[in-house]
Amino acid sequence: MGEVVEAVPKSVVDEACSNAKVSVWWFLNNWDAYDESNALDIKDNIYSALAEKKCNGPVSIFCFGDTTLIPYTVWRSLYCTGIPISHVPAVMEDTIYLKIVVDMMLWATANPPPANYLLILGDAPISFVTQLVAPLLQKRGYNIYVSPTQNLSEPLLLEQLAPSDTDSEFHAGN
Repeated sequence: MGEVVEAVPKSVVDEACSNAKVSVWWFLNNWDAYDESNALDIKDNIYSALAEKKCNGPVSIFCFGDTTLIPYTVWRSLYCTGIPISHVPAVMEDTIYLKIVVDMMLWATANPPPANYLLILGDAPISFVTQLVAPLLQKRGYNIYVSPTQNLSEPLLLEQLAPSDTDSEFHAGN
């Protein structure tokens, strides 16, 4: 039987996360919305949206998508902002979800709470995150934000995911 991990009270998580690290996970499946000029606005829009939610800590941005579909000028602009893009072929969409989940869990092991996750999923189905990963991360003390925004050159809308499981304990290792 695995260890019992007590759920962290939400008020403690919110207060501690205001200056905690933020990891942004961006599933980009629509490159058509970007051009060389608006790609430069993306990082500023992410930081502005996080500031509105009082997430002021250091930010790491991870982008996933099929890099063969990105116009070179857009890729170059994103690269200049410091946003790395992990290539996952478009024909393997399920693989991209698995890669994001694995990378999110690895990030959590290297960055204990308090910390924040921002998931920018566009039109991707988010059930894999909301049903599998988010409850585990929330019980361990992470705040999870999601944005349905597809074009990050426009202002982002962020919503905090409410804990979906009201149990007070999580049995790790089961």
